[in-house]
Amino acid sequence: MYSAYVQSLLYNVLFDDHRFAEPGALSFDHWSFFWGGEPKHFPYDQNSLNEHLYWQMVRSGYVGIACEPSCIFQICNHPAILGFRMHDVLTGGSRAEEVVTGYEQAWRDFGRLDPGGHYNMMVSGDTRAVRPNALKAPWVDAWCGSLMNMWNRDFVCQHYPRQLAEILVPGEDGALSVVFPPPMEAMGRQVVNDTCDFGWVAVWASEIGDADTLTGLLTHASTTSPGTGRTSPNRWSPRSPTPST
Repeated sequence: MYSAYVQSLLYNVLFDDHRFAEPGALSFDHWSFFWGGEPKHFPYDQNSLNEHLYWQMVRSGYVGIACEPSCIFQICNHPAILGFRMHDVLTGGSRAEEVVTGYEQAWRDFGRLDPGGHYNMMVSGDTRAVRPNALKAPWVDAWCGSLMNMWNRDFVCQHYPRQLAEILVPGEDGALSVVFPPPMEAMGRQVVNDTCDFGWVAVWASEIGDADTLTGLLTHASTTSPGTGRTSPNRWSPRSPTPST
């Protein structure tokens, strides 16, 4: 799946530069301390990589390409769809139309939204079990909505207002922050991580064209950044949702 971010071919489309169509121009080297044996080299170019990802999509029944073992995230397959569209622009093909048709049908069977109206996070590739966004994590809706907006805008815009309303926290001077769920636990310990909730919500608002929300988020960012001498007006307390900075 991560290869799809390379496969998007925006460089070729934007600059009319075909350097990445040369054999081996997009190559990947892999070696791990923990598994995989000797170092591996995977030579691709924009055409062979597009072909490789396409057949992975087909073999999955158009559900998508797993970016972690057996984990097919909705979010992570939109870069591949963009890549197929860019490849069609360059070649005159219609592969993106085929993939989108199959992808829509596959996710219609699983349900694109969970019972709470948020984007389902993923489908397990082996059991076909659906994992919802049970914690209402902002990054799930924001990341998925930002990327899906490029090819499924009506659907994204239909659900955007309600999804957004559940995660915004108003502050001073029109500032807006973002709630985020409590830390996950693994093996009895809290996992400290940064899922970029605030950043992805800002991207989401920008992609939708929601200038008021974007301005509020940028106001919050500019008044809580290091060196301003100010802290978030929505500082966390045990009785309130935790704003992301």
